[in-house]
Amino acid sequence: MPTPIETMLDRVDWKPTEYLPPEGKPSHDGLPYETHHGVLQLFDGFELDVVQLNTGQRLILSESMDRLITWMEDGAK
Repeated sequence: MPTPIETMLDRVDWKPTEYLPPEGKPSHDGLPYETHHGVLQLFDGFELDVVQLNTGQRLILSESMDRLITWMEDGAK
């Protein structure tokens, strides 16, 4: 059963990135790389920038998490 965040990420409109690994190399010598990017819509119109890696792993960008934490802290005052 998918987690709530996985369900939310499944609804993101994923757009392919422009990245192509160098010819003859799989990906930065085996390191994961971004294949898709999107925006996760949250409450009150808050948006988080997200990426999907060639491994299938999905990540929320740290800058977006920083904005969310700051927004939550400011709202709690």
